Amino acid sequence: MSEVKNPLSQSNSWDNVAGSYAQMADWVMTPFAKKALEYSNLSPELKILDIACGTGILSCMAASSVAHVDALDFSEEMLKDFHTRISKRELRNIELIHGDGQALPFADNSYHYSFSLFGLMFFPDRVKGFSEMYRTLKKGGSAVVASWAPTAKSSLMQLTAELISSALPDAPSPRANSLTLENPEIFKEEMEKAGFQSVSIVEYSAELPAITPQLFWKLMSSGGAPIALLKSKYSEADWEVINDKIMMELSTRFADKMLLLSTTAYFGIGRKNS
Repeated sequence: MSEVKNPLSQSNSWDNVAGSYAQMADWVMTPFAKKALEYSNLSPELKILDIACGTGILSCMAASSVAHVDALDFSEEMLKDFHTRISKRELRNIELIHGDGQALPFADNSYHYSFSLFGLMFFPDRVKGFSEMYRTLKKGGSAVVASWAPTAKSSLMQLTAELISSALPDAPSPRANSLTLENPEIFKEEMEKAGFQSVSIVEYSAELPAITPQLFWKLMSSGGAPIALLKSKYSEADWEVINDKIMMELSTRFADKMLLLSTTAYFGIGRKNS
């Protein structure tokens, strides 16, 4: 029997939300991109790699501090949006590459730092992804990888799940999965298996900018790949009914109050000492 693939490990799931992803990702992921860069020591002579770069939040932040950024993603549509961002900001030291993070098209010992912000966590073969990061790092280089913590540690993810459940009572509730990078022990074990030394797993929680209930749901439902996958199971008319129920739930619970939400990630940080 063939293994069922996680839809979020397939490029079309991300191609389908690319047009709306950037605004949602900027709201949710910006504090984590800033934190990832704090775990590094960037300087103007360095060359870095951003794996599963999406629309380029981390790459754009890092570009002014380093000599060159290679940014790779398997979603061509995400890279198109990233190219637009680069053009608007006139960033000339970022190169975009369409490729697979499990088979990096780069030579051994190429980068001083490698990053993956909520991307490698979806790879079908995570150890291969970590191994490729390790292979392409220079001796003395470091990797910084971010993965979401369980839903119980995130008011953002809890509210999203509650809203879906209010409109679809039979929808499965999110559950912690101890076999993924939600488990810090697995996270550390997989990085070490790939060769990394001095591995540490750090928990970090971020308070997100205040947002209206209406904008919150717009961002999550149009830019979030998991909700887009759920939406694809329904007709347009049926989804409109579901969406109306969720908007009513938001109105009942929050009226015109601003939402103050937080979410939590684990950072895996490791070195290549030899």
